[in-house]
Amino acid sequence: MDKISNTLSIDETILDQCCHVIDKFYPDVKTDHPAYGDEDYRKRRDDISKLAFTYKRNICLSKLLANREDLCKEYIDGLNQLIDADLYTMGKIPQLQDVSTFIEEKSGMKLRPVCGLLSARDFLGTLAFKQFQATQYVRHSSNPLYTIEPDTIHELLGHVPMFLSIKFVKFSQNLGLASIGASDEEIEKLATLYWFTMEYGVCYEGIPKIMKVYGAGIISSLGELNNFLKLEKNNQIDEFNIKTIIQVKYDDSMYQKNYFVTESFTKMTEELIKYSRNIKKDISVIYDDEKRQLIVHTLNRHALDAKDIFKIT
Repeated sequence: MDKISNTLSIDETILDQCCHVIDKFYPDVKTDHPAYGDEDYRKRRDDISKLAFTYKRNICLSKLLANREDLCKEYIDGLNQLIDADLYTMGKIPQLQDVSTFIEEKSGMKLRPVCGLLSARDFLGTLAFKQFQATQYVRHSSNPLYTIEPDTIHELLGHVPMFLSIKFVKFSQNLGLASIGASDEEIEKLATLYWFTMEYGVCYEGIPKIMKVYGAGIISSLGELNNFLKLEKNNQIDEFNIKTIIQVKYDDSMYQKNYFVTESFTKMTEELIKYSRNIKKDISVIYDDEKRQLIVHTLNRHALDAKDIFKIT
């Protein structure tokens, strides 16, 4: 029987259903969490979580450094833009809505509020729409140098400045596009790639080449930065290679044992696109910037369904 071509457009309203939260780091679940037993902190987080759960597209968000010589140029440029725009300044708490509006005007990236750690499929799928799921709560005061889960310091100081780099946004979106329709096994590999790039990535700069950090997990944690510098001093930083990276097992509750350095964000994106072409799936996906929609195409006979593609139950 001849195959029939099917095409489906998926707009960003699908993200309202991408809210499968992983609760392993919740302060009322993890007994060694710094906030375990702190009722005031947990109540404030619960209030913020309710705002994230009720957020829908087009609804305004409720308003609620490391040493620069170690940071990449794109990060410093982005941070300076945020400071110049009076979004990051002393005596003023940055608001997610204001920051999101600013970076969207510059690079097309948007922020969405989330109450905690999402499933890898939901999180990566959001990147395909040039959107980033961001928390709004702050790490517990008993452990300010490191957080086992994402918090607003990690998001606003770690991730956001990099989202003002169009080249970096292109990488993050292609990572998201690669995840659409991928198997659970492939999602795990892409999540590992995300971990060692957007969270703990390192890049070369200048001549002679010098290592600079761009990963939010390093930038937002002085302890993690010191850990990276120690490994760098001992020549223990590996070259960027996707096939190597996706095989690495990492621990998300402690300082990292592995870091990977890339020549450039452009080369990193090229390698990602090349890798994604070999991901086995029965659909192809592109993003329509003007309509802010995913265009999904298949040659299979079965009808396309957005919930099935995103595995929403």
